[in-house]
Amino acid sequence: MAQLSRLAQLYLKISDNLTEDDVRNLRSLLSLDEILGKAKVEKATPLEIFNMLVDNNTIGKGNLGLLVQILRCLGKGKLANEVERLEQEHEIEARGIENTNSDGSDDAQTTPKEGYSAATVSRDSSAEETEVKEIISVQNPPAATPENQQTTEASEDTDVHCVTSELASLHIRELERLIHEPMKTLALGTSETDTSKDDARERLETLLAELDTPAVMADQEKQFGLYCQIGDLYRAKLYNLQSALQYYQSMLECSKALSKDVKAKALNRLGLTYDMLGEHEAAVRNHERVLDISKVSVGDEVDICVAYKNLASSLILSGKVAEAKSNYKTALRVARETNNQIEGIYIHCKLGDLHRVQLKEPQASHKYYTKMLALAIELRSTYWEMLAYNRLGLACEGIQDNEMALEWSKKYLEISQESADKRDQIIAHMNVGILQGKVNQTSSHLDTALQMAEQKGDQYGQMGVYMHMGDMQKDKFNSPRTSIQYYKQYLSIARQVGDRLQEGVAISRLGLVHYEMREYEEALEWYQKHLKISQERDDKKEEVTAHTDVGNTYRLLGNIEQATSQFSKALELAQQTEDEHGQLRVYIFMGDMQKDQFRSPRTSVQYYERCLALAKQLNNSVEESLAYERLGHAQYEMGEYEQAVKWHQKHLDKSQDNGDNKQQIRAQTNLGRTYRLLGSQEKATSHISTALQLAQQTGDLHGQMEVYFSMVLARQLGNRFKEGVAYNRLGLAHSEMREYETALEWHQKHLKASQESEDKKEQVTALRNVGDTYRLLGKLDQAKSHFNTALQMAQQTGDLHGQMEVYFSMGDLQREQLHTPGAAIHDYNQALVLARKLGNRFKEGVAYNRLGLAHSEMREYETALEWHQKHLKASQESEDKKEQVTALRNVGDTYRLLGKLDQATSHFDTALQMAQQTGDLHGQMQVYLYMGEMQREQLHSPRTAIQYYEQFLALVRQLGDKHEEGVAYNRLGRVHFAMEEYEAALEWDKKGLEISQEIGDKNKQVIPHQVIADSYKALGKVDLAKSHYQLAMTIAMETGNKQEQMDIYLKLGDLHREQLQEPQVSHKCYTEMLVLARDLERKDDERLAYNRLGLACAGMQDHEAALEWHQKHLKMSQEDGNNNEQITAHQCIARSYKALGKLGLTKSHYQSAIGISKETGDKNEQMAIHRELGDLHREQLHEPQVSHKYYTEMLALARDLEKKVEERQAYNRLGLTCAEMNDHNGALGWHQQVLELSLENGDKIIAHKCIGYSYRALGKLDLAKIHYQSALTLAMETGDKQEQEDINRELGNLDLVRSHHESARTISMETGNVQEQEDINRELNNLGLARSHYQPARPIANETENKQEQENIAKRRARQVGDMVSLGLSEFDSWLYDGGEGHIFQGSVCATGVEKWDIENE
Repeated sequence: MAQLSRLAQLYLKISDNLTEDDVRNLRSLLSLDEILGKAKVEKATPLEIFNMLVDNNTIGKGNLGLLVQILRCLGKGKLANEVERLEQEHEIEARGIENTNSDGSDDAQTTPKEGYSAATVSRDSSAEETEVKEIISVQNPPAATPENQQTTEASEDTDVHCVTSELASLHIRELERLIHEPMKTLALGTSETDTSKDDARERLETLLAELDTPAVMADQEKQFGLYCQIGDLYRAKLYNLQSALQYYQSMLECSKALSKDVKAKALNRLGLTYDMLGEHEAAVRNHERVLDISKVSVGDEVDICVAYKNLASSLILSGKVAEAKSNYKTALRVARETNNQIEGIYIHCKLGDLHRVQLKEPQASHKYYTKMLALAIELRSTYWEMLAYNRLGLACEGIQDNEMALEWSKKYLEISQESADKRDQIIAHMNVGILQGKVNQTSSHLDTALQMAEQKGDQYGQMGVYMHMGDMQKDKFNSPRTSIQYYKQYLSIARQVGDRLQEGVAISRLGLVHYEMREYEEALEWYQKHLKISQERDDKKEEVTAHTDVGNTYRLLGNIEQATSQFSKALELAQQTEDEHGQLRVYIFMGDMQKDQFRSPRTSVQYYERCLALAKQLNNSVEESLAYERLGHAQYEMGEYEQAVKWHQKHLDKSQDNGDNKQQIRAQTNLGRTYRLLGSQEKATSHISTALQLAQQTGDLHGQMEVYFSMVLARQLGNRFKEGVAYNRLGLAHSEMREYETALEWHQKHLKASQESEDKKEQVTALRNVGDTYRLLGKLDQAKSHFNTALQMAQQTGDLHGQMEVYFSMGDLQREQLHTPGAAIHDYNQALVLARKLGNRFKEGVAYNRLGLAHSEMREYETALEWHQKHLKASQESEDKKEQVTALRNVGDTYRLLGKLDQATSHFDTALQMAQQTGDLHGQMQVYLYMGEMQREQLHSPRTAIQYYEQFLALVRQLGDKHEEGVAYNRLGRVHFAMEEYEAALEWDKKGLEISQEIGDKNKQVIPHQVIADSYKALGKVDLAKSHYQLAMTIAMETGNKQEQMDIYLKLGDLHREQLQEPQVSHKCYTEMLVLARDLERKDDERLAYNRLGLACAGMQDHEAALEWHQKHLKMSQEDGNNNEQITAHQCIARSYKALGKLGLTKSHYQSAIGISKETGDKNEQMAIHRELGDLHREQLHEPQVSHKYYTEMLALARDLEKKVEERQAYNRLGLTCAEMNDHNGALGWHQQVLELSLENGDKIIAHKCIGYSYRALGKLDLAKIHYQSALTLAMETGDKQEQEDINRELGNLDLVRSHHESARTISMETGNVQEQEDINRELNNLGLARSHYQPARPIANETENKQEQENIAKRRARQVGDMVSLGLSEFDSWLYDGGEGHIFQGSVCATGVEKWDIENE
């Protein structure tokens, strides 16, 4: 009863979740007379329909297969799964074969349920885990009359026939797992729960026990049914395929005594299981036998359709694509003849997949998917509609129509979200992410997919996302280092779940990415691991792939013997297993080896022709296109250009048919090269121009580079000794794209070619380029070695041009890598002398530019400006717009650094305008960067700076320049840092670090670590800041970057001095900084080190030592004429003298500092110095009137500069000065302005206290109390105990004043002195009635009987208290403890020294 109750609840749940459209479709599905009939269901509710199905035993306890199929057909996958789980929990009742198999066993449990299969994961969505039969097509009852038929057709409902095949078939998801090559797909694994497996085991025990009963042993039909159910459990629930195979074979043995139809069921299941085991030839044989049986059975059109479909699936898995296509088409014809629309949808989907995946014909697949969508909409099947959107997106992507692909994928995502199907949502997010054009949008969708997979606990889903993330980084974003990280995550999960197939896929991907990076040793290691796994798994197809990859990598490493051995093994195995695609790949690489390694293009033609034959046989248009290209190359190498043109033209035609832009670029380029050698210049130019135009339109930088190379190489290959020159050009092109490893290979080829031809001049060029590439790779010793060899050879041969170029490269090494601009200036001067000697105005301009940059790095801006202006003049004379943009930008930047912002702006504007007019994106990019710098550093306009930096970043991404992208992240981080938006700064800083790690250039990682540390420091996360500074230091030391080491020592010193309060440690850091500054001859940094050492000594209270360091700082600043540093040095010296008590010298240095700041117009420094001078005159010299003047100047400057913080500080100091001059009304006004400007609680507390003090001095104790209490409230909110204690003390002093006035009034009343009473009352009215926070002060200790004297004493004491509370702290101490006659507490212990106080007794 409990189970039946759950079933009833489930019926109710299903009913509640069906929409009106769902109900109409439900009625259509069940309107056949064989089930319920139209009359019964026409107006029935879902619950009534379920009751009717229960009543006629169509569904019920343990028999819910039809309900599962119906829900699948309605697109209610989650509900179908729930029904299926409930069915699994029901006990199996002994039935006859017809009862046990009619609805469920044949049609259920063919494959793993829900989630991702244990093999490859594709971006294809698939049908829910139905197997066999869907509730299919429309069929009129045998006895239906034409009238009935017309009525059915006229119905607004879609009548879908529930004709079911007796045969099981693999569903789409399982086929994807088996069909798609691991290298091109992503895994979809099972998420079968432990509970489900336990239920399956329990059910299995029941069936096995039943199998051994005498009744079953005597009945072959019952044995057949139980063998079938047990096999299904092993295959679909417990995933024990070998056990399943044994029971299906027993099932087949039983069938010999039964009908042929029954035998077909056994053969069909054997075929499915063999496919899942990877034994596809055996599967094909079984499915062929099923088909033969189905053909002789009368009226079994549905079985025939399924048989053709299953055979086609096995043929695809065995690599026989043409035969598979033929069988799918036959199945489709049968489905159409029987009006079997659901099977029609399915077969259209699989034919589309076949054309898209196996035949690489996305246009053809698009037609099938379009028909699939139309049928799904006609049948109102939301699920199949969603699946069609998925497939159409993939087809459009294959056609390279990414905009349309994105639209289809978004529709797929939308429907998957409506259906709440997590698996499809994961796939949809992956598809949408991959098609997005922007990195952040792509990352967002892939991150969402990953998050959903993690939440679902779907490890196969996570593997899929990681694989696609890796593919995107490698193929779309050109970030192979990042892709490796994702592939390793993929590998890690594969190993966790123990999936050896997926482990092999991940390892193969890792081999591929290293292969594409030309890291062949690493690639070989991964490919050998892939080979080992494929051998352990006995996966012949993967073993062929692995042998081929290992062989090809050996080929590129020059190990021809090993390469040949691996290719032979791969070919033999591919032929044994009839793996035609595997054979094709081997022939390709064997042909490449003949052409490239053996220099035997004629032999390579034989292999390429075999490739072509196989590609045509497989109907693989992509491989056919590549075969044409290789044949063209081989004929070209043989000098048979006419034949080469024919092959390249075929390559072009086929790539145009395929809609492959990249292949079209290559074909056009190859035709251009070949026509040029044939002397057909017009045709050559036409093809090259078309290739270049197409490459530019599609943003294909590699394509553009190859076109350029072909233009050069085609001109020069007629003269073989000049081949090296072409290698040089290609190396330079790769270097421009920052592909330095590839560039190095080409330059080394150039060097080898020039050595073979004994061309010394070319050897100098090649040596310099090899050295320059080593320099850019950070291999500085090798760079120096090549530069020295090149320079020596150029000098020996009198090659002045070669010497000049080497000096330029050596200077760049000194300036950019070794950070020694002084040494760079020497090399650049040598280059300049040679440029002038050669009369080379362009190179003369280059030398001017380099000299300007070197002097700028030494902060010698006036000298730098002179050089940059010379560069500008030279570029204007030569009318070189690109160089003019560079020169204008550098002149503007130098004016910026000199503080001449109008001139800087003018030059930047001119540079930007010229760059835009000439389409110089790189020039525009750099101008935006420098304009951002000016807004941030000089104009202090961070918001405007962000706008320029964002324009800089946009252009950087457009150009695909990863290095400059890191610069953009750095600047955006710094500008947010300047705005005190430290969290935002940290985000940008981390992006900068990520991209520098992705590039793999350690030199570029130092600064990101530093700025991350800066942000952590500002956020108060000192340990993290210290950690990143130390990481930066480690890298700087590893790379020998002394400049960065010096900068890090500075920042570490500041951290230890300012945050960690460890001046001794900071002193060590600053000492190391000083050593490096002297070693690098960096006077600016040497001056800075002196300054910091002085500050560290001051922190250790060693003011004499501090003074010495600051005086050194001043001396160097004066020698270099650096006014800004002189101001800083004078201020620091003044502070040291102040700490030493030498106030005259203090004042003198402050006045020197303010004099220089006025000369330079530095208002910020003037404001700061006026503040310090004011403090000196108020606190040390006790000259409040003088300090008032300085604070007034400070206030005027703060207002002028719109510095609110400094304006508030000026108000506060003016208030304190007025109080010291007893101008309490003036003080009150200033402090009230402080309160108005205060934002932080700490500032408000100080303002309230000062206002309270002023009111107390004015005798307005009630108002004083209000402000003290406000201050106390804020102090309590902030938890500042010291402030609370101080404020309570002030409140107590208020009560003390009032107490003495009250005593004076009492005495005057006793003596009858009316005038005195009036005076005292007037003062009390002014004071107000303050309520005490402390106990009243002790009574006046005076025993005299003279009432008048008591009155006078009381009045005097009251006035003295009023005077006392306005005293400064030092004056108050002196007054309180002097013990004189006028002491307010004369005779008490307070009148003695504090050491005599007895607090407890007093």
